[in-house]
Amino acid sequence: MMMMSGSGAETANLVGSAFMIISAITNALYNVLARKLTQRYSLLAITYIMTLFGFIAFNVIAIRNHVID
Repeated sequence: MMMMSGSGAETANLVGSAFMIISAITNALYNVLARKLTQRYSLLAITYIMTLFGFIAFNVIAIRNHVID
């Protein structure tokens, strides 16, 4: 890993590494769940539900950030 010099570089590096590990774990879980779900539901239905959940989650975050600011 590349270490930067300056204040907070070590913490940022650890946070970035943690995000990479979390990303790999969630990607693996998605692959397992998607394989099981495609046997029961159509790809269009899965895409619709994923898009709907993303729409709701990101809009809740955006509204919360807008209300706080």
